Amino acid sequence: MKTNEGGAAYGAIGKERSKLLAIILMLAMVCAGAAVLADSGSYAAEGDVVEFSEGSLQDAVNGLENGSTLKLMTDVVLDNPVTIAQGQEIILDLNDHGITVTAFFETRPIMNSGILTVIDSGDGTGKIDSTNAGVNGYGAIGNYGVLTIMNGTFAGHIESDGAAIRSWAGSTTTIYDGEFIGSPCCVNVQGDGYIYGGVFNSESCSSCYPNSWSYAVKNTGDGSLYIYDAEVTGTQGAVASASGYTEIHGGTFKTVHCPNNEAHTADFYALYTAGELNETATTVYGGTFQSYSRVAVLVGNSADGGNQDKATLMVYGGNFSVSNNDAINVIDVDSQTATVPSATVYAGTFDRALIDGIVAAGSTETTTEDGVTVTGPSADEANYQVGDKYFIDFGLALGYLSGENDTIKLVRNVTDSIVIPAGSEAILDLNGFTLDGGITRSTPAIDNDGILTIMDSSAGQTGVIQRSDESGGSYYVIDNSGVLTISSGTVTNNSGYPDKWQGSSLIRNLGSDADNNAVLNITGGHVYQKNFIAVKNDDFGTLNVTGGLIEAGVAIGGNAGASAIQNWNIANITGGTVNGPVMTCVWEASPDDNVYGDSKTVIGGTAEINGALEASYDTGAPSN
Repeated sequence: MKTNEGGAAYGAIGKERSKLLAIILMLAMVCAGAAVLADSGSYAAEGDVVEFSEGSLQDAVNGLENGSTLKLMTDVVLDNPVTIAQGQEIILDLNDHGITVTAFFETRPIMNSGILTVIDSGDGTGKIDSTNAGVNGYGAIGNYGVLTIMNGTFAGHIESDGAAIRSWAGSTTTIYDGEFIGSPCCVNVQGDGYIYGGVFNSESCSSCYPNSWSYAVKNTGDGSLYIYDAEVTGTQGAVASASGYTEIHGGTFKTVHCPNNEAHTADFYALYTAGELNETATTVYGGTFQSYSRVAVLVGNSADGGNQDKATLMVYGGNFSVSNNDAINVIDVDSQTATVPSATVYAGTFDRALIDGIVAAGSTETTTEDGVTVTGPSADEANYQVGDKYFIDFGLALGYLSGENDTIKLVRNVTDSIVIPAGSEAILDLNGFTLDGGITRSTPAIDNDGILTIMDSSAGQTGVIQRSDESGGSYYVIDNSGVLTISSGTVTNNSGYPDKWQGSSLIRNLGSDADNNAVLNITGGHVYQKNFIAVKNDDFGTLNVTGGLIEAGVAIGGNAGASAIQNWNIANITGGTVNGPVMTCVWEASPDDNVYGDSKTVIGGTAEINGALEASYDTGAPSN
């Protein structure tokens, strides 16, 4: 398998040259409008603004104080790239001038490892352009650090296998406006990327340029790409997510027919999400997606090369259409992909019927004279609410969370077992209602591997998390292996018996190993269970109690052996009230030479303990 620039594999998303460049920092520029190369020179400073009119652009960059602006007063021609070093923080003002290159230039005019902001304080006609270098003019800016683009034009050569803006792992790229043209790819993100506006136009076509083609905007790393608004047009394709996470909130994304040859047919998808490089997920909240003659959105890649890793698409809104082919689907899932991809449509408008099985449970598909409209459930039908959207399925609600809407609110009493996977973060507001995990064995009401905060915003604090267990045949109400904070609400169950020792802990806090401790923070709320353990801080767990009420056992008329807290690792109890025994337990040994370590319970601060302080030395090996 071939690799793109930087070593990542490619398939249908396009190619970038596999070459590591030895960059010699010799720079060229144009003096007084003439293409005169110079190795050194001078520049004039005006406060925090340095005006550059002649000499070496690299020298000017090197001489800047952090936070300063370098303002171009003339066009610049380079024969080697300018680098912004790690630790530097500067603003480059194009000021309606251009940074271009000579014919023997190679790579991109600007290579950033620091913190760089690019602006054009003039009429916005400034540009950074490597087109003159031909196939070696990959684009405008390469980013290893933090790059912010406010406006301007950024370009490379169509046959360069490059991207106008190219970022690598660990970087952050933010684009507010500008025009991105010329290169096969306009923006290739491998770190984190944020696009708030701009025009992105790629005329690359695999029929025209078999060695140089790409989607206009693509995510090829393990970071996240967020697009809030953009005008993206591509021949080969508009947006591709081949790795990591991509989230689209608005904009227009379309493919057009090859502008160079009417007979060419290499116009593909407005949105393509496929695990060509790694597992990927794409969420669409809005925007217009229109393909020329292929499906508007394809999920999966059985025929397009690459890894065929898992790909997931979630659609919560947007408009989707195909302009020149009535015989194909508007969204398609390639079920022949080695790891079968998935697509779920919660809401949106489509110019034709959708394939079977992709409309979300609870959503309604309505056929109109213009196609199909999918709407989510109403408030009366839903279980959960995020912002102004309503959901029957918790997983769909979790997928809808964003920085603006970080809370999932119960809107009725629900019987459900909810899962917060690793990498997810949410606030669950009980809102005065009950989440009941039912009675199915080995199914908690909440299974958390991510970061979860539980609260109850109701005035009467009537929100409850429970299972409907009676006596011994039971399970945990909350099983935590991530980071869980309980700030308010009630957690309870009726597991166990008053006269024999059998049941399930109400909350289990269990880490996977010494480097991956589960964390349970109890800052408020009421956690209680009469006949079995209320809070079990299990192996590789850290428990922090700073508030709330925890109760179990005799203190509330239950089994005498029931602990309010049973600790097998690290517990810090510095606040709140505990009614019932606090037991600290340790294993004598384990099959792995006591990898579970010592146990420690620290009690202090304002904590009130109304129960025995107990210790247990278990001669067996752990079994969870």
